[in-house]
Amino acid sequence: MTPLDVFAVALLALGALGVLVSGAYAWQTTRAVRAPAFDTLASPTPGDCVRVEGTAHAGSNGPLESPLSEQSALAVQATVEERRLGVVPLPTWVQLARTSVAEPFQVRTPTADISLVAPTASLVLADGSVAEVVPGETPADALRSFERRHEVPSRTIWHRRPPVVSLLARALSLGTRRYREGVLEPGAEVLVMGRLVETDEGLGLDPTVVSDRSPGATLRRMARTAVIGLLASGAGFVLGLTLWLG
Repeated sequence: MTPLDVFAVALLALGALGVLVSGAYAWQTTRAVRAPAFDTLASPTPGDCVRVEGTAHAGSNGPLESPLSEQSALAVQATVEERRLGVVPLPTWVQLARTSVAEPFQVRTPTADISLVAPTASLVLADGSVAEVVPGETPADALRSFERRHEVPSRTIWHRRPPVVSLLARALSLGTRRYREGVLEPGAEVLVMGRLVETDEGLGLDPTVVSDRSPGATLRRMARTAVIGLLASGAGFVLGLTLWLG
């Protein structure tokens, strides 16, 4: 077997694996819409996959503090990005760190308070910009603390600008850092999809998706990731097959 054949087989294997994983994720995303909606857990039975919509309230552990904006939160996604030149090359935002944190909380429906018994596996939250910091500026204490916890270097090559390119770098905002955060606040409307489990206090919900969007918007947001994965994996599989057959 030639090196080209080995490369083709590797592409085929990776492409096929990627298609399977992305396909499974795509199927999983549809459950946010396909799962039956309930206002109370009196009717379903343990093991059922259900969808619950209502108002989010803190559980026994209380709310979290979001890492960037330091506000009260039940679930939070935080991201640090830096403006760099891409492959094209055009300026683009490159992710330096990302975290998702959640505590078990309650969803209040018109008829019941439903307890989430574990942190969620997937958060779908509308995020917004907390701050943008240009090279030479000092980030706020909360932003620097977040970067230290996630081992983000305080300076990168995009901050060390030779004088000859400093004007261009400044015009393109290279080295600028953007801090973004999506927060589920107590009292916010929330959609939770998960599986019912038995607890000492009765039925609870083991969540797989927590979203601050409608079922349709949640599906579109999650499906975007699945489609990108399917396209990339499919392209790799087709290329590997072409090389193998050629």
